[in-house]
Amino acid sequence: MPKDVKITYFDLAAKAEPSRLMFAIGKIPFEDKRVSFAEWPGMKSSTPFGQLPVLEVDGTKIAQSGAIERYAAKLANLYPSDPLEAAKVDQVVCFIDEFLPIFSSTMGIQDPEAKAKAQREATEKFKPKLAKLNEMVEKAGNDYLAGSKFTYADVAAFCYVSFLLSGMFAGATLEVLKDFPAVANYRKRIASLPEVKAYYEKASGRDTFKP
Repeated sequence: MPKDVKITYFDLAAKAEPSRLMFAIGKIPFEDKRVSFAEWPGMKSSTPFGQLPVLEVDGTKIAQSGAIERYAAKLANLYPSDPLEAAKVDQVVCFIDEFLPIFSSTMGIQDPEAKAKAQREATEKFKPKLAKLNEMVEKAGNDYLAGSKFTYADVAAFCYVSFLLSGMFAGATLEVLKDFPAVANYRKRIASLPEVKAYYEKASGRDTFKP
């Protein structure tokens, strides 16, 4: 096990939250460094690709959220060692990775009305993805998205659904899940797992990550 783990990201869920949660589930001590948007320009050049999140493990920097997540998943025993089972996890995660880009282009819009309009449109574009996820959850039944065990795939799905429907984007709240009852129940199921519930119990600004 590493001696010194630090993940650096903005004070948002988004691309760092799956890794944060997996470190917590795996009981892996880590420093959760949150930086402000004002601080970011001054530190950008010190990151491997000029992006966040960045993970530091015993002095080694790792960039790209997917690489960081898989490292965290392996340490937390949430990533299968069998190549085929790992591929089942990866295909779910690759699908979940299509969620955030639907909204990300709206974040740079300056005009409030135009921004809200674009985000409401993004919410509508997000619904077909939720419909597919709803099918996947229904098919899984009492199992999880990549099989009978709780894995990185479930962490990714839970974190991104909870973040994107947190109210940060116009029109995107948990009310959207009224049309996707399987996803709604799945989100509550994952949020109610003891390790997940314990992590968010005292977290502020993470209400959609709670049961």
